Amino acid sequence: MASGPRSSVRSLVAVLATLVASVVAVAPAAADTPDPSPWPTEAAADPGIDANAHAIRIAGADRVQTSFSASLLLRGAGTYPFGTADRTSGPAATLADADRWWGLGTCPYAVIITAADTAADSLAAASLSDPTDRSTEPRLIRTTTSDPFLAPVGAESGIDTDSAPIIVTASARQGATLLSPAAQRTVADLADGGCRTVSSAIVVGGSSAVPEGVDQ
Repeated sequence: MASGPRSSVRSLVAVLATLVASVVAVAPAAADTPDPSPWPTEAAADPGIDANAHAIRIAGADRVQTSFSASLLLRGAGTYPFGTADRTSGPAATLADADRWWGLGTCPYAVIITAADTAADSLAAASLSDPTDRSTEPRLIRTTTSDPFLAPVGAESGIDTDSAPIIVTASARQGATLLSPAAQRTVADLADGGCRTVSSAIVVGGSSAVPEGVDQ
């Protein structure tokens, strides 16, 4: 699993990469670089990358899947495809155990969720992610919790937004009632998968943008 020391430079790159992913989706159909083999390949959750000697392209069939690709690079701690041709992550049997692709080696503590059908909310949300780890951090009221004893609903708590990625999901305007499958995979991977650090989410947009079911 990716962990490692925090780096303000790496955090800044992570935020920028995730913002780009939330705004632009590039279909990976013509990619020349095979994706890391542990990455999922389901129709609704198929992150992708393509690379050459000077650049890497974060790809997905839509904005939600491109966002998933960016989050995987956020925690990547290896060198594929630049330093090695091995895309297997060694003995790793699952995505949660794998991290040997190129990335920033960072595990965030919070995620920022926005609607995928407009770029405006994602652009506004970019200011909430802390690229320097020097923020005093927002203090929010919890609306749901996995630990009612230590973090009860209704309690005020600080949210650590260092390197928090922007995760886009289908909007309520598009008929969605929950997170999109790729967005679900993204959150699960950062909260209880390759990273086990995410415990908070900041939802940007009203209930007509991000579905109310996302809060649960």
